[in-house]
Amino acid sequence: MKIVHVCETLKGGIESYLTEIIPFQVGLYGASNVHMIVPRHGHERRREFLGAVVWEFRREGRSFSTMLNLCLAILKIVRAQAPDVIHLHSSFAGALGRVVLMGLGKDAKVIYCPHGWSYLRQGAERTNWLWRKIETKLASACHKIVCISEHEYKAALSAGLPKDKLELIVSGISDLVSDAPRNLALSVENRAIRLLFVGRLDYQKGVDLLFGALRLAARQDIELTVVGEAVVNSGWWAQVRGSCPENVQIIGWQERDILQIFYDLADALVVPSRWEGFGLVAVEALRSGTPVICNMAGALPDIVEHGASGYHVDFEDSGKAAAFFSDLKLENLTHLRRAARDRYSSVFKSTAMNEKMLQMYRAVNPHGEAVRAAGFIE
Repeated sequence: MKIVHVCETLKGGIESYLTEIIPFQVGLYGASNVHMIVPRHGHERRREFLGAVVWEFRREGRSFSTMLNLCLAILKIVRAQAPDVIHLHSSFAGALGRVVLMGLGKDAKVIYCPHGWSYLRQGAERTNWLWRKIETKLASACHKIVCISEHEYKAALSAGLPKDKLELIVSGISDLVSDAPRNLALSVENRAIRLLFVGRLDYQKGVDLLFGALRLAARQDIELTVVGEAVVNSGWWAQVRGSCPENVQIIGWQERDILQIFYDLADALVVPSRWEGFGLVAVEALRSGTPVICNMAGALPDIVEHGASGYHVDFEDSGKAAAFFSDLKLENLTHLRRAARDRYSSVFKSTAMNEKMLQMYRAVNPHGEAVRAAGFIE
């Protein structure tokens, strides 16, 4: 079976998601049968997809030229490679890809994963109706729509997407060690609470809500490290950064092997997202035995068990969020580490995700699997 993955951007949860599924598929189908269409500025992350065939297009923000370049890349690669399955990742790639592929008239089976529904965005109510209409209209232009969480699946049904198109495959990540928790936080005596934020520095991710809560809490014994950079709107982030509290350190985007060190050393990961289709960074933290403090939004409360593997906080209510951080105790976070690790181990390992995805590929394209088994494809 030959598969082409299409990505409008690599940064954020999509990158982590692909890092889990690409090596599995390369090992199963062979290096020459797993292809990726990715933005050119993501070339420095190629080694994470070692073995897959990588095709690049020029990305200049979410501009008309980017959309055109992505469409042309899809046309070129699909015509040249004749894949059995085309897997589209994110709303932009999903919309553009399905429109292009309808016109192309090829036999490849189209899989679409939104990685968070665009019509659930807060602060974008004027355009959410349009995205909902686009999603319902284009549902017929693909064979399956992958929902990465229960929340995303229920939101799809509520929007009127056909149930027979939906495939619930909860995201997971591979394990690192067998004797976790890995959390390396030192003694709780006489030191600051080390909080961590990881993600895109965009409106959706709510880092401004976190900054506001920390300013109101005004605790000198809380330190926040921010790992990430703006992807959608650098102007918005420039304004937010101007009001950054003194106890915050911003270090930019980090490679995955370096990022793991930050998870291991943090007392808690904070995920204040306004909306979230899943929240893979939360699972990455739980894997390290690092508790997660998350907003009560999207799929986040489904990932984190309040009072066990972390805490649910209403970040939209600045007073409540500030009160939470005012009362936060380091020893309480320390006591949650084992439960955080157990939560990952019991629910979010990548094995089940990859097996379910493989079953879906085979169901929509049994011929491609049969041909591979017969030895006609590497």
